Amino acid sequence: MKILDLSAYYHYSAAAQVVDGEIRCAAQEERFSRVKQDPAFLSLLAAAKLSQQPRWLLLDDIHLLPMVECWRSISSPKLDLTSFGHWSGTGIVDISLGLQIVK
Repeated sequence: MKILDLSAYYHYSAAAQVVDGEIRCAAQEERFSRVKQDPAFLSLLAAAKLSQQPRWLLLDDIHLLPMVECWRSISSPKLDLTSFGHWSGTGIVDISLGLQIVK
């Protein structure tokens, strides 16, 4: 199972990739920008900065996608983990059958 976790535009930005229970790469924006709690997200989009070795992952390959930013607009089956985190709407979305978003 492949999981991509993205968090951005709050008090920090971070990204992580987990494949079959193994953390492949993880990074926080402030490590690249040297700005404490940097909410920017541009540096993390560069795949070379997430990992020393190139690891390409197509969105079609991702089974779970936790994203705080679009949580409220997703109608796909989801597990609300708000009680475990401090953000409203934190959770995991099953997108193995496609992502359904309410507009």
